[in-house]
Amino acid sequence: MVVNAAIAIMAKHSNFGNTSLTVYQFGSSLVNSISYGDMVKYWYDHFKCNLLPDSKRNDISISRMNFFNNIDDFSSFISNEMAKKNVHYGPPKTINTHRKRSHVKTYFSDNEKPEKIIKSVIDIPKRESGSERKQGHGIGIARFLQGKNYFITGATGFVGKVLVEKMLRTAPDVGKIFVLIKAKDKEAALNRLKTEIIESELLKSLEEVYGVNYKAYLMKKLVAVSGCVCESDIGMDPLTANEIATKVNVIVNSAASTNFDERYDVALNTNTKGPFGVLNFAKKCKNLCLLFHISTAYVGDGERQGIIMEKPLYIGQGRVRAITEQDIDFELELASEMLDSLQQDQATQKMKELGMKRANMYGWPNTYSLTKAMGEMLINSFRDGIPMVILRPSVVESSYSEPFPGWIQGYRVLDPLIFNYGKGQLPGFLGDPNAVIDVIPVDMVVNATMAAIAKHGAAATPDLSIYHIGSSVANPISFGALFDYARSHFKSFPLAQSSNGNQSLIQKMNFLDSLDDFSYISMEMARQTGLLHATKIEPDLHKTLQKKSAKKAQLFIHMAKLYEPYMFYKAW
Repeated sequence: MVVNAAIAIMAKHSNFGNTSLTVYQFGSSLVNSISYGDMVKYWYDHFKCNLLPDSKRNDISISRMNFFNNIDDFSSFISNEMAKKNVHYGPPKTINTHRKRSHVKTYFSDNEKPEKIIKSVIDIPKRESGSERKQGHGIGIARFLQGKNYFITGATGFVGKVLVEKMLRTAPDVGKIFVLIKAKDKEAALNRLKTEIIESELLKSLEEVYGVNYKAYLMKKLVAVSGCVCESDIGMDPLTANEIATKVNVIVNSAASTNFDERYDVALNTNTKGPFGVLNFAKKCKNLCLLFHISTAYVGDGERQGIIMEKPLYIGQGRVRAITEQDIDFELELASEMLDSLQQDQATQKMKELGMKRANMYGWPNTYSLTKAMGEMLINSFRDGIPMVILRPSVVESSYSEPFPGWIQGYRVLDPLIFNYGKGQLPGFLGDPNAVIDVIPVDMVVNATMAAIAKHGAAATPDLSIYHIGSSVANPISFGALFDYARSHFKSFPLAQSSNGNQSLIQKMNFLDSLDDFSYISMEMARQTGLLHATKIEPDLHKTLQKKSAKKAQLFIHMAKLYEPYMFYKAW
């Protein structure tokens, strides 16, 4: 309009010889006025349907604009808002190894979410057309979550607990969430629900959404169920099993044993029999629209390089040799029979050795990846049209931002290396500093989980879809860079200090090419314990130090053997 007016004025006043000065003012307030309130309302309506991402690529949820009469009121308000946004921020509990955001999209804001904001986001029609999705409404995650009933295994674990927290935080109108907990009875299961989930540090963030009575809200939504994934009907009593089979809409199986060298009997029960048991129960659920299984990226076919489409694993496939249904039955019988033949004090070590031996025989690097692969084979081969999604995350580590940065549970894959390096006890390790390690924050895994549940749950077609969740293609980080970041962190937040108390003991990580080279660690442990240069030492003390040195060296050598297949990995 300004340009149109300018052209008209130039044409009118372009007569030669006219020396007059004319001034024009252009505006809309007289003929088409709009107030600040109306203008901001239009912004609100627009951005409610077309969310903008923040600097971390999270969609920003907005509330209605507050107007103030003076600068003092505004200063007070904005100071409180900034304090709210930073309430959980502080030194992370683990090293944040990501230089930029991973490629997995975050679907919800990581700012504060008062219930009224959440209500405003999800209070829109439940169903939408394909054309509406194209106009920016997205998958419809919050709309799908509301009113649905969920059955989650492994909810006291790392990924499961973050999933429960986010569902409750972002979908106040979610239905019941039945939580399967390994316990002797319902009372014991309820006690674990309270102590390990409701009262956990992670779920305290929900107090901001639901106020001081947030625990009452959680008790209303969460239902403790006593059971075990490797038993018939998942170990539930008949009445409970029937109730859940009638009510549940989505089953999420996140129960797993994630130790690389877990006892073979334990890993088979949880990672192989467990998913099959969950599938059999899913077939009894009358209103089921999706079975969601969390697996691992490392079930795949070896060290293929490049971007490769994820494919299902079926019985009859394998690495070194095909794995048949009879092979899986044989492995279960073998583990059971060997366990029965062992003395109790021998069982753990012998069963761990058996698992690693059988995994290597079939072409997998460890017990974990083999048993997870066999679990996928069973559920893929016998699903009989059950709508199913399999999620394959890579190395899952601490949260990036939600519900706050740095939250972690347990001693994860990289933690032993980083922790011992930070204490100055692990100056060198086996690996290629240029090899890429694929790490993905747990909240990104959960975001992908919820997006996939909404997309495929709404469709409820008898299909199988597989998603690989990782960072190495879009945001790779090398082992060398990982330990450089760790060193930088420990310089500012040292776990160990030199004798003068001023400087960190941490030196740049020394990467070694082979297990033979890494055997130097025995000498290094002797040096650290003071055994190497001891001249006059009491026999009893010498024996104690020698035992301590050998134990620590054996631990690091064992870690090197477990991690070796991944420390030179090129398959990204």
